[in-house]
Amino acid sequence: MNTLLPSTLMAAAGIVQEGDVLLQTVAQPFDLPTEADEARHVVRELNAAISRVNELHDFGKGMGIAAPQIGIGRAVAAIVPPGDGSTPVVTPADLPRSPYFPPRP
Repeated sequence: MNTLLPSTLMAAAGIVQEGDVLLQTVAQPFDLPTEADEARHVVRELNAAISRVNELHDFGKGMGIAAPQIGIGRAVAAIVPPGDGSTPVVTPADLPRSPYFPPRP
């Protein structure tokens, strides 16, 4: 039986924990297409983090992770819908048209 706290497990997987100053700082958007290579790098890092976290816990209801949660102060997140193996990437500019964030009534 694993006796480690979930926060300890997540920290070991590279997930920034509550109280970290980065989580209290406004994440910076990418200047696309100028920073396309940097954006691709961050997306690869997000996907790697999702893989590490999935080894620790089954997120049957889906999961999402934002770049600041892995120590990168950029405005982008990866979302894994429930029952789906894909990892769509959502930036703040995408939110109004993302199927994962339907308009509020």
